[in-house]
Order: sequence, then C-alpha cells, then structure tokens
Amino acid sequence: METYRTTGRRPITYVEVIGGSYPNEASAKLAAQRPNGCALGTRAVAAAPYQSTGPWRLSIVEIDPAIYRGRLFSASGTGRVAGRTTTSEIARRSDALAAINGGFFAMSADEGVVGEPAGISVVAGQVQSEATLGRPYLMIRDRPRVSAEIVPFPLPWPRVKWSDGRTSQITGVNRQPGQVRDCGTIGPPQNRLPAQDETCTVADDLVAITDAAGFEPAAAGASTATLRPDGHLVEGKAALPGSVILVGIGRGAADLRERLASGVKARLNLGFQDPSGRSEPGALYAVNGAPLLLWHGKMVRNDEAEGWAVRQRSSSRLKYVHQWSTLRNPRTAVGVGADGHIWLVVVDGREFAEANSVSARASVGLSIEELRHVMHYLGVRDAINLDGGGSSAMVIRGNLVTHPSDSTGERAVGDAILLVLDAKTSREGETIDSN
Repeated sequence: METYRTTGRRPITYVEVIGGSYPNEASAKLAAQRPNGCALGTRAVAAAPYQSTGPWRLSIVEIDPAIYRGRLFSASGTGRVAGRTTTSEIARRSDALAAINGGFFAMSADEGVVGEPAGISVVAGQVQSEATLGRPYLMIRDRPRVSAEIVPFPLPWPRVKWSDGRTSQITGVNRQPGQVRDCGTIGPPQNRLPAQDETCTVADDLVAITDAAGFEPAAAGASTATLRPDGHLVEGKAALPGSVILVGIGRGAADLRERLASGVKARLNLGFQDPSGRSEPGALYAVNGAPLLLWHGKMVRNDEAEGWAVRQRSSSRLKYVHQWSTLRNPRTAVGVGADGHIWLVVVDGREFAEANSVSARASVGLSIEELRHVMHYLGVRDAINLDGGGSSAMVIRGNLVTHPSDSTGERAVGDAILLVLDAKTSREGETIDSN
C-alpha cells in the first residue's frame, strides 16, 4: 500500500493498494478479472515513481538565441485549426531543423473540432484559439531574434467594438459553439475552472470563426452573421476573404440578432499584442500547455487550479489525476533560462520490460513532479508542460528521434513547435544538439 497526496489548496490524501506482482502484463490482467468484491486495475511496477529508478531516455534541444539565426515558431498540423498531422509531417513541410509536438488538442468529434487546440493558439500574430482561464501558455517571438517566454496568466478575451460605443465579449475562437475542450471559459462558475481532458457545455456563447478555421460551425438554434472587412455586419455566412463569421447561441444569439437589427458597424481585432512591445505582431506565436512547472527558478504546484482538481472528491477523477500526473508517462516540456536559452525536452515513456527487468527497460517516463525536477536540474528559470503521452515526439533533421507510445505509432497532433533555418541562414550559426 502506498500513500499519495494531490497538490493544491485542498489536497486529498489517498492510497493505492497493490494486490500482487506478476511476471508480465497478461498474467496481471488475468488476475484482475477475478476480483472479490472490488474493481482492480493493472499497471507496470516501474510506472510508479517510488518503485524504480528508471531508466529514462530524454531528447533535449538547447537554443542559444545569441548564436542561432533561424526561426522558431508553431504550426498547425494541416495549416488550419481543424485536422491532425504527425510532428514528423509538420516538420517535413517546413524543412525544419528540429520539431517537437505542441499543445493539447481535441482528438475526436465528441471532444470538439478534431485537431482544435484545447486552449490558446496564436499563429503569426493572429489568435486562432482562445485562451483557457487559469492556465499558463508558451509565447514565442520569431523575430527580430528568437525568444520564448512562459506566461503564467491568460490574455484577455477579444471583444467586438460596435460603432455606437458598445462592446460584445467574444467567448470562443474557431471552435463549435457551446463546446469548450478542457473548460476554463467565461460563464457559469462550474465552467471557469480548467478540467484536463473534459469538455464543458455552455449555453451562452459568441464564437468568432476566421479564415483559419477549416470547418463549418454547427449549433442548433444559433444565430450567424458575417463581419466584413469594411465593418458591416450581414446576416448569415458570406464567403469573403478577411471576413469573420460570428455564431451566437443563448445570450450570444440574442445579442447578435439585436446588433444586426440596429445596423451598426463593428470592429474585431484578433491580433495578438506583445506585452513587452519587443516584437512585431506578425512574429508572435503562442502554444497552450499546463501545468506550470517552474516560475522564476522555483518549482510551482498549481496543478489543481490549472486542470487537475478532484471535484466533489470523485473517485473516477482521482484515478484519472493519479494516472495522468502521479504515474510516469511520456512528457514534452519547454523551459526558458535566465540567459534566454530555450530548452525543448521530450521524455520517452511506457517502455516497460516483462518480469521487471531493469536492464531490459528502455524508458519508463516521468511523473509531473519528476519533470519539475528535471527542468530544475537543467537550470531553466521558467518551464511549462505541453501535451504528452502518445503525442510526445521530437524530430531532428527529418528523423523521428523519440519513440512515441501511441499504439498506432507516431500520433497525429494539432500543432508543433519548429526550428527552421531560412535560405539566408548559414549553418555555421547552427547550435542545435539533441542528447
């Protein structure tokens, strides 16, 4: 029996009872089918941090912006919000020197639009997906010299500014109205707290659909209007380059109908502004992630507030948090040093040998707490966890150098972070290394 404790302001102490040890997974699963009044599960012994000391296989890229003269940016899997592609394919399309998988995303239609980011996404200075309340994100400056920053709090939601002086809150960007992956949205209190891998349903919504969407919004009882580049609002969907489709449900629909009837013009700016003013707008990118691992050189543990709360002490949610966070899994993380160096880290995992043979294991993965310690050991000042598990992947010069754990092989993901040498960049300035 092992005792655990969740992180956060309202920690929960719980125990994991181990019913036996078996030479292989098949034997353990067979034994689990014969419970005596209780539900049993199986896992590899080495998946628990307290039961083994590895081994681990980490792939690390360190970028020195003072020397590196290429580009650093994020790219979606298909060039649109909708759709998924492997990190290898995204890297190939851009002829990337290196690439890692990016943020969380919807994997199936019941989670949202397949491929849509589960949180903020900014590409070339334009917001393509809204932020998640209570969650940090990774901001990248692609020019004039690459840099990265972990931002601990989300940016404000965009607003429609009407010619009569009123404003309307945009509650979503490039997603289906009423459906918010990982929650953390404006509205009822129960939807404001992020919830990893859950989809919240909202009754009142006003969603902006841009040219980057790649899908048709669909919602029963919705009101739809097109905001043209000249500021005129017209009813329905109009296929005009540079226009934005506004889709409202509930109060959002009522507001949109009233605005249409009034005949007012409007302006909606989905541009992402650099808080520091150091970069031109078109050079800014943002990738969602959580939990925050390090902040100003110190380990932080805001997991509960960032999506891993155990609401109403639900046993099913507690089991999920235990498996996702406490047990070892493949991980992807980004760190930023006080010297401006940028660290891209991918940890292989779920590679367990039969009979608990340490010598035969390849890489067991890391718990979130172990990942914090790894990033701290590397000497970074700030660090954030990105999408992991079967999504974790690193590509160097066109070669997949990690070993994805997804049962289908390398998983198709929503976006990736790329290092690209442009035609004017000499390879003499290349300082990339993978360990």
